[in-house]
Amino acid sequence: MLLEEERTGQVQAREALFLTFNVDLAFFEAQVLGTCLATGARVSVIADGNVWAPDPRAVRHAGRSYSVGLITGRAAFHPKVVILAGQERVQVAIGSGNLTLGGWQYNDEVWIQFTGDKTSHPAIFHQIAEWLGGFAEFRWLDADSSDSVRRTSVLLQRLLDHGATVDTGHTLITSAEKPILLSLPSGPVSELRMHAPFLDRAMAAISKLHERLAPQKSSLLLQPGLTVFDPAEVQKCADKFGIDVQVQEGNLKNKYRHGKVVWWTSDGVPQALVGSPNLSGAALLKAWSSGGNYETAVMGPASSLTIPDGRSTDATTVSPASTATAYPSLLMGPSIRSARAVDGDLTIALSGPSATILGLEASEFRDPPEQWRLLGSIEAGQVEVRFAGGISAVSRVRLFWHEAGTKISGPLVFVMDPLKISAAPRVPSSAKSYKSPTPGELWQDAGRALDFLDKDFAALREVSLRSISPKPTAVGEGAGPSQPLPAEKKVNVESPWLWDLEAASRIQGPLLTAFVLGLAPAPSSSDEVVAPPRWADVLVDDNEAVLDDEHDDTVADVITEVSDTEAPAPDHSKSPEADRRRRRKRCAQWVAGIDDQPPFVQLAMLRIVTSFFSAGNWDSSDVEPLRLMSTLIRHLAGERIPDELQASVSSMTLVSCALMRGATDLRTTSESTIIYRSILDSAATQLGHFDEDLASEYCRTLVGRDSQTLRLDHVQHVIESDLTGDEFREARAASVQAGWDFLSQGGTRVFVQGKFTNPELTAITVAGWIDRADPPPVWAISQNGNWCMCIWERPNLIIADGQGPKPIWKHFRLAPHMSPAAFANQRRYDDSYSSGKQRVARPWLPFPEAERALDKWNMAGPAPLLP
Repeated sequence: MLLEEERTGQVQAREALFLTFNVDLAFFEAQVLGTCLATGARVSVIADGNVWAPDPRAVRHAGRSYSVGLITGRAAFHPKVVILAGQERVQVAIGSGNLTLGGWQYNDEVWIQFTGDKTSHPAIFHQIAEWLGGFAEFRWLDADSSDSVRRTSVLLQRLLDHGATVDTGHTLITSAEKPILLSLPSGPVSELRMHAPFLDRAMAAISKLHERLAPQKSSLLLQPGLTVFDPAEVQKCADKFGIDVQVQEGNLKNKYRHGKVVWWTSDGVPQALVGSPNLSGAALLKAWSSGGNYETAVMGPASSLTIPDGRSTDATTVSPASTATAYPSLLMGPSIRSARAVDGDLTIALSGPSATILGLEASEFRDPPEQWRLLGSIEAGQVEVRFAGGISAVSRVRLFWHEAGTKISGPLVFVMDPLKISAAPRVPSSAKSYKSPTPGELWQDAGRALDFLDKDFAALREVSLRSISPKPTAVGEGAGPSQPLPAEKKVNVESPWLWDLEAASRIQGPLLTAFVLGLAPAPSSSDEVVAPPRWADVLVDDNEAVLDDEHDDTVADVITEVSDTEAPAPDHSKSPEADRRRRRKRCAQWVAGIDDQPPFVQLAMLRIVTSFFSAGNWDSSDVEPLRLMSTLIRHLAGERIPDELQASVSSMTLVSCALMRGATDLRTTSESTIIYRSILDSAATQLGHFDEDLASEYCRTLVGRDSQTLRLDHVQHVIESDLTGDEFREARAASVQAGWDFLSQGGTRVFVQGKFTNPELTAITVAGWIDRADPPPVWAISQNGNWCMCIWERPNLIIADGQGPKPIWKHFRLAPHMSPAAFANQRRYDDSYSSGKQRVARPWLPFPEAERALDKWNMAGPAPLLP
């Protein structure tokens, strides 16, 4: 819905309103906010304050680019509604998914969407407009949220004045004034089917549903280990009403079914109730005014909406979800309803008057979340307090009080700045005569897909060049000359990353943007299933409430199983040579013009060039792709990368290094080896931001040295062997690649052991691999105990061969251009000693250069002394 609106490029939307029980603002900012702003909308989120638990480190735009309102009532504020309202059209979605990663991407949710414009609109819009008008006066709303609801209602009312009304047969139902159950028809019905992730313990809701609908037959679908219920009570109710208890099976049995559906047929006509209500007493049997949940649902035709068949069973044989308290006990006393930066001051509105004095403390946006400072106190009986002195948007405030000498802190709330929210950039979408390619299209099409991607890169570059950051504003601006705040100059500087992300999502589309960032893309339709990444351990992240009035509400702690099956990496090795040549040429053109490209585009180029290299678009002997990748890596290492982009850049850089390492033989001195070694210092600067989850996603489309999908452990091996600050890292890595054990002793001795027949050549080779102006002595020790020592002091190569009863000393004086590794490689093909060998008169005794070397390294003799 949001993406469809954004892709029109009309920028006609004015309000984007999200009602949700739980909210994950980090997910919202990364995946949703940019698209909303691109449509031209002002963005508002309203959530339940009693389950509010944001991650302050991950939230960077709440209060500055969008508003957040919290409702802290006696029961759950539980709706799931999305409204995108504009001057030309309005879109509404009502369903079961919270504004979280699970609710919008991984759980099995149910939504119903309505769209209306000036030509026609569904009849349910009249009910939605009436409901919004009343909801805007909801006393639990803060002022900013109330205004956003009111503005949305006005836009919808204006649309209703135009066009024809189309009756789709759907009805909006809320629990604002009366219980949901009373809006359902009276029976009898021929069949009733039910599913919800939460059932009240006493089965009161399901019992009342059967009494009202009087079904001839009914069924209840459960998910073993995922549905919250009391097995004994469910079976007791099933026996009483003849309910067929079923368990879900099949390929999706472990996908968390969070959708709530009550489906029935009467006279052959299927109907359904879908939306936010669970099968619990507080959801269906009580109104908000009577202590029930605030729920929203749609009732209407359901010809294509059914609950899947399951296997009939006895409820007592089904394992319920492991549960924990989901809807916490309400705080004693009021909570913060809103914190607003107005006219240089901070205004705090409480949900109600306090019976005692409360303290208020703040944590600035620029400060770590653990750092708090006292702002002042709120006297008993006060509901709204104004504190002099500014505080920036996105900063955090919280109440605290003392009980029995212990300090108790309430949940943090972000400071809203209405002026900044209203001025948040809405970047118009320029009309495009082409469709941005998806990653799959890039693999398959070497023609138009590359041309269209080229246009996307050019458009992103133009956006970057036009971007002008706002001037910094001091937090205490207007507080008077007696409060200089030089350290706070950058508090209100808008990070350019959100607008880079918004531009990327708008221009390239979410699939390619997620591909560049290393994120698993969301499903493109409800029929598509995407396995969650390994970091998405708990998908039931909405802390859903059962909300039965006789006990605490519970939540399922669900860990979804993740398949180890990886999508195949692209293979272009057998593609037509013309296509391979086209890809090679385009990659070279991109890298040649990299100087004025923004970091996001450079990152996109690095991933695509790396993928094309892995897919076989260059011959195995061609070093050109290594040159291109090294150029991109060095450029990214020298860029000022936004904090939000740093983990992706670092992870992709190190993944590219791992692929280059697999294509490079470090045992030789070749152009590919030189290129790889040249980027190690740049790659090492990225270690502090490496993210294993992102790296795993980047590896998914790459083929490693073993012709299998590149794995995370390949990347970790490169980090440990080549980038950890070890002065012998290159020699160590080359030795490991040759199958030898490498051991350094205090930086003054190096020992190499392994399966080799010529210790002399091995010692000379390893001495040449050590990239140090003053390399230490190297011993090569074979499995049969033969050994050789090598000391390299340009141009002298000093050898002590220990294969006989006495060490034999040899002396080579190498040409200025030759290294020991190159000399050893030459001798593998030409075993003559004419190239630089100095004849030794008494080979069992050290010559003068050898004696000086022994003294320098504090050695009595050449024999190896292993630690």
